Formats: sequence, structure tokens, C-alpha cells
Amino acid sequence: MKKTLFLMAILAVVLIAGCSEKAPKVDPTVINSGRIVTVSTIVQGDVTNRMVSETVFSGANAKSITKIETPQGQQEVIQIWVDKKIYNFAALQPFGQSMISPVDWKTTMTSFAKDPQLKDMGVLIGTEEVSGKMCDVYSIDTEQEKAKVWVLKNEGFPILLKSETTVPFQSQTIAQEVTFNIEIPESSFEIPTDVQFQEVSWNEMMGGQAETPVETTN
Repeated sequence: MKKTLFLMAILAVVLIAGCSEKAPKVDPTVINSGRIVTVSTIVQGDVTNRMVSETVFSGANAKSITKIETPQGQQEVIQIWVDKKIYNFAALQPFGQSMISPVDWKTTMTSFAKDPQLKDMGVLIGTEEVSGKMCDVYSIDTEQEKAKVWVLKNEGFPILLKSETTVPFQSQTIAQEVTFNIEIPESSFEIPTDVQFQEVSWNEMMGGQAETPVETTN
């Protein structure tokens, strides 16, 4: 089961409230925007890395700011999705990478939780709350991976909110703040004009191990 640094962290959106009696009712189970803050700790041997990621999203657009702390120092990495275009760059750096994605941000984020592999390899062991959100808890025990994952109980937008692994390395990622259907300004997804982006392919961005997420209809 493949995971990337940028897929660890995610979520937030717009709740439209109607004032008139004829205004349509908003379905609170439909997630359109949000904000999520995740904290990750990864231990490999005697080396411990820590990541704090804040993601806001609205529809197909999203922006994640991830602060990475390693024994060598700190780095801040930004990723912006605008529809099916992704921009990656580091803070205070003049260069970055951009690419066309085969799917949009929302599909990418939900693809892991909807992956048949999770159902095949994982055993549903119960339900549990993560930051006030009810999740299905799966246990995975294979030669390649030993883990538990907490997936938001939402058929339309099942986001991974927590994970713990012991094989192939020790890690924990947990969403400490989760808020859905909030107003996210369009300016949050503006592409910086002072960064020069080099166009790369989806496979290059994923380190040569790209798997196209499955397009879903909700």
C-alpha cells in the first residue's frame, strides 16, 4: 500500500446557508470544503522525522503547507491543487514543479480509503472517533505491512484521518483538527508569481512509482 508525504495530510469547505424560505436545504453529510491539520511522526532506526501539515480545500482545489522537521533541519513544503493541476514548491525557494494530474485532488484523497486493497488486506475491527469524527478502524497484518488505519465514515468522502504502522517502519499520523463545510477564500489557491515552475509528468512527480487513482462518482 503506497503512501506519499503529500498524501498524509488533507480537508476543509464551503457551507452555503440560505436565508429565504425557498432556499435549498444543505445536506451536512456532503463534504464540499474543509480544513485538516495532521501531525506525523516517522521513526526509521534511530532517526525521527516529524511533519505538521495544514490543508484547506474547496471543491477540486486544495492547498497544503507541510512543515518537516528532521535531524538535518527544517523545511516548509507547499502543494497547491487547482482542478487537475498540481504545483509543488518549498518556502523561500525560487523554483518548483508543476504537473497535470489524471484526477483532481478530491479523488486522490478518497482513493486510498476506497481502495479495494484496504478491504482485501485490512480487517474491519470496529469504529472509533478521531477529532470528533467517527471512523472505521482497519487492521492490516501482512509480510510487507503491519498497520491500523482510521477511515472517516462517509461514503461520499471517506478520508484517512489516522494511521499507525510498525512495518516497514514505525509511524503515526493523526488528524488533530478537522473541520468540514467552512468558507475557504478563493485567494487561498493562488499560484505564487515569484516561483518558476518546471513541468514534469505524473510518474516523475511520484518518483517513478505512480499509480493512477481511480475516478469515483459520488
